Amino acid sequence: SGDFCRRVLSDESWIFEQVGGANGDEPVSPVAIATSVAAHPRRSPFSLAHMMSNRTALVIVAVVVTAGVFVAPVAIRGGLRYYALHKVLSLPEARQRLSVRPSRRTFTTLPHVHLINLGYATFDTGSTNPISIETSSSGASVLLTNGDVSMAFLPPFGPEKGTNLISVKVPAAEARRHPHTLAYMQEMETNQMAAEMKVEETTMLPFSAILSMSGDDFLVYSMKLAVKAGNRFGSKEVEFFESPDAKGIARFGKTTNDERFAAVFLASADGSKEVGLLLTATEASPKRLVESLDPILRSFRFTTEGVDDRDRIKAMIRGAGIHQRQESQPDGAANGSQPLGFRRRAGDGPVRSFTAVAHSECSVGNR
Repeated sequence: SGDFCRRVLSDESWIFEQVGGANGDEPVSPVAIATSVAAHPRRSPFSLAHMMSNRTALVIVAVVVTAGVFVAPVAIRGGLRYYALHKVLSLPEARQRLSVRPSRRTFTTLPHVHLINLGYATFDTGSTNPISIETSSSGASVLLTNGDVSMAFLPPFGPEKGTNLISVKVPAAEARRHPHTLAYMQEMETNQMAAEMKVEETTMLPFSAILSMSGDDFLVYSMKLAVKAGNRFGSKEVEFFESPDAKGIARFGKTTNDERFAAVFLASADGSKEVGLLLTATEASPKRLVESLDPILRSFRFTTEGVDDRDRIKAMIRGAGIHQRQESQPDGAANGSQPLGFRRRAGDGPVRSFTAVAHSECSVGNR
């Protein structure tokens, strides 16, 4: 009859249903069943597979969307970090500079050959060659020249103190977001020698390692990388050294082939006094630069308790019998070319954010 309902046998091998029209005048048979299935796909037992296919598609879409929620930030972060590293590596000779690994040396005391008194410190030239010595027009930098090398001792300085610290002025919210960056900047101010050694030890890491860094750690890493890549002093070689009375960093060469220039960051053994030294070998000198530098590093010793008073330093230099040159570039101009590790006195410039300070150092040495 027209009210006859579809039934499915328990073994699901036959489908018994009315397949005719409204009058139900069509026979019940496998052929009719096949016709019904073809005419009405929605009744087909294979519609289950179709439903599963739709469900699978939905699951795939859900997984893709979910993955996108997590992957998108990683992709954005990776893109930004790649761009930042690309900017660093685009600096002149950046890759060569970053490939320089520091070596270490320890000096022992030897008998003096030719002791020089700067007023605030002494050192041995290691040579009996005649030497001329005078100060810059400001009276704070000391210039020395002999037949093998010319030297310039820049004004000495000490670690930053008190209200002069940039890190003290960092907003609390920024300090909480970047504790490692703040700690690095504090070290640059209070123990600059240790901070610069960490900079020189910084190398390019695999991008996978860079991508997995926290934002704070990446900021510290990128700052160190930019400072090292931007400082061309040390393009040939970098050396950490210790002597009985001093320690420091010697950076050789402005290019990978430069064997005539060295920039030295010297500090007392306790790190309380620091000074920069620039050396250039003369064209006619048969000696290697290191032969002139080693006696200085081996014997350098601060002889004063403090170096924070610039006028007192000038008086000490005059007291050592060193005369002032009348026509010379002022210390400010000399500081424009000083390498990383040599800085002006605290308060000479405006306070900047701790992020900007480290990045700005990359321009030093390129002037």
